Amino acid sequence: MKINELREKSVADLKNAIGSWKADLFGYRLQLALHKLEDTAAISKTKKNIAQANTVIKEKELGIEEKNKAKAAKKPAKKVKAVKSTVKKAAPAAKKAAAKKPVAKKAAAAKKPAAKKVAAKTTAKSKAAVKKTGSKAK
Repeated sequence: MKINELREKSVADLKNAIGSWKADLFGYRLQLALHKLEDTAAISKTKKNIAQANTVIKEKELGIEEKNKAKAAKKPAKKVKAVKSTVKKAAPAAKKAAAKKPVAKKAAAAKKPAAKKVAAKTTAKSKAAVKKTGSKAK
């Protein structure tokens, strides 16, 4: 159900709809457990409807309903030019990311010797412990 349709309903109608959707959701989950649910998207759609209805109820309680109508009336149509400019901007960013990959490999290669140094230190400590005690430290 669309959000505008939900906003036209009263709070009592929305609460009744939420109750029926929750019952449907229980049925869908039961069918899913029994491997008899054919439309698995029905679960997410029902959850979405419940969430939207709860949002509309909260909006009506807080009096936000009028603000949403005003925002919807003020929004102009989207421009096609904005989409084209974002595509053009994305291409150079991809080139920059590709150029930075070798630097990341160099940094990873620089970190590897440090790991070897730590391993060398731990083995040196264990060798020193063997010399002192005469047996391997556990």
